[in-house]
Amino acid sequence: MQSIDRRDYLRLLDRISVEYSMVTPQFLQDSPAADAFELPPGFHLLRDLYRLDLEAQEIVRQVNDTDRTIGGFLHNLNSRLTLLADLIAVSRMSNNIPADCNISAAGISFASSEILPVDALLALKLVFASTHLALTCFAQVRYSRLEGEGYRIGTQFINLDATSDSLITRYIVHKQAEERRQRLLQSRFE
Repeated sequence: MQSIDRRDYLRLLDRISVEYSMVTPQFLQDSPAADAFELPPGFHLLRDLYRLDLEAQEIVRQVNDTDRTIGGFLHNLNSRLTLLADLIAVSRMSNNIPADCNISAAGISFASSEILPVDALLALKLVFASTHLALTCFAQVRYSRLEGEGYRIGTQFINLDATSDSLITRYIVHKQAEERRQRLLQSRFE
């Protein structure tokens, strides 16, 4: 799939807590994005829990096809771990309130009270409200547009590690599938 097609196809409007810090090209080259923030203990644990949850969902589906009792038990266990992840996220993660963001596999746009210069380098701290997926990454500002009382900042991810890229893509695909299921259910009852 061409990159432009991938960016358009894998796009989602969602509630995400976004914190950013402007960084220098040298910082981008020498440091991980996490170093731009004072992260609470367990911040990256949520990223790992989300990744494991995605893997577990597929395994539970396969086991459930062959043995419903074990599949039910694994589903229950997975639900407990999800609740623990929610507890960690609520107690330790971001103080920012999640806001409407437009995220794609290539970047994210978010609201800001300040204008950011085009081509500015940012370290981003993202916490996805519905799953508490938490990650840090770098991005470059592509546009800053006046929107209401503030600005809409459009960024492109840069130097995104394979794990973060995969998690963002899988998150978008999962949420899109969930939205399609909801629309189908609604259309059945109309």
